[in-house]
Amino acid sequence: MASNELFESGEVLLAAITGQVREASDKSHGGFSLANASNLKGGMFSKHYLLFTDRRVILWGRGTLRSTNDSFDFDAIRSVEIQVGILLASIVFNVGRTENFANVQKADAKHVVTLIREQLAKRRKTPTSPPHNSADQQKDDPIDQIRRLAELRDSGAISDEEFVTLKQKLIGRL
Repeated sequence: MASNELFESGEVLLAAITGQVREASDKSHGGFSLANASNLKGGMFSKHYLLFTDRRVILWGRGTLRSTNDSFDFDAIRSVEIQVGILLASIVFNVGRTENFANVQKADAKHVVTLIREQLAKRRKTPTSPPHNSADQQKDDPIDQIRRLAELRDSGAISDEEFVTLKQKLIGRL
C-alpha cells in the first residue's frame, strides 16, 4: 500500500513519527525486547509509522511481505497516554481496546500526544448551545421579564394597567 492511499480526499498530514505497533499490547510494558518481537504487527522487520492528520490517527506498518493499517477517528479515541522509559516511550490509545505504539523517541511521543490531546479537547468542548441561565439570556427572556414586571407591580412601582400593557407586549414575543 502506497502512503498516498492511506489518506482520504482533502485530509492533511500534521505529524508523523516512527516506532513499533504492537499486535496485542501489554500496557504495563512499553519497551521492546526479543521476547515480545512476535507481537509486532507486520513482523519484526516492518517499519511502523504513527500518522497524525486533521481527522484521525493512522498506525501504518510497512513490511517486506505485508503492510498493516489501523486508523482511529478522533471521536473513537477515548484516551491517550504516554509511557516513558529510560531511552524510549510508548503511546497507548484506548479505542475500545488498547493500541500500543512503542519504541518512539521521547520528544516525538510527547509532541504527538500533546497534539492528539489538543484535538480531542477541541472536539469534546465544541459548544452546542449557550448556558440556559446566563445573565444576557435572562434579560431577553419574556417569562423572566413578566416575573420582574409582576414584582414591580406588587411593590407599587407600576400600576396594574401598565403591568397588563407591558405583559401583552412580552407575550407577543413568545
